[in-house]
Amino acid sequence: METSASLERRIAAKADKVSKVRIRKRRIRFTVDASPGSDVSVVGSFNGWTAGRHPLHPTTDEPGVFDRTWLLPTGRYEYKFVIDGEWSADPSCPRWVVNEFETLNSVLEIS
Repeated sequence: METSASLERRIAAKADKVSKVRIRKRRIRFTVDASPGSDVSVVGSFNGWTAGRHPLHPTTDEPGVFDRTWLLPTGRYEYKFVIDGEWSADPSCPRWVVNEFETLNSVLEIS
């Protein structure tokens, strides 16, 4: 019969192996056009739909273009841009779905 201490050691050893599994991530660049000086962020299923949490920054070589590069694990994500408080789907994204508010979310699939 296995003791409680030896069982705990086996569980801890397995947990240590699981924590070392490498999660595959890809570099994703979000870009959107907006008026210079705008407040721009990306919101989505990957960040709790929290406006302002992940701001986009104006590019130095393209006036009126905002971007942010992010590492995301494989999966399916829905997202929008928030530009000066207005939520909008990504006009350059070919995949959209209707959300619970009957507006559109952009869809990103990373494999």
